[in-house]
Amino acid sequence: MSALPRLEAADFPAYFQAVHGHAPFPWQARLARHVIETGRWPAALDLPTSAGKTAALDVAVFHLAIAVGAPPAERRCASPWWWTEG
Repeated sequence: MSALPRLEAADFPAYFQAVHGHAPFPWQARLARHVIETGRWPAALDLPTSAGKTAALDVAVFHLAIAVGAPPAERRCASPWWWTEG
């Protein structure tokens, strides 16, 4: 069995396009890069309604996919806490 290709932050826009049929908003791509490179989530996503905040879940799933491809000693995945105020 051959190994899967190793994913990286630059692959997020293609992943997003494949899942949703359109490119991510620039802020979504920046969020993905930030989470992947630092292993940390921002304290809040303070964006207006319809800005695509729900797609932050795609960032979390993609980050998990990257962690699976890494050697066990290199795996790290930020754990976001989700809640809304309304």
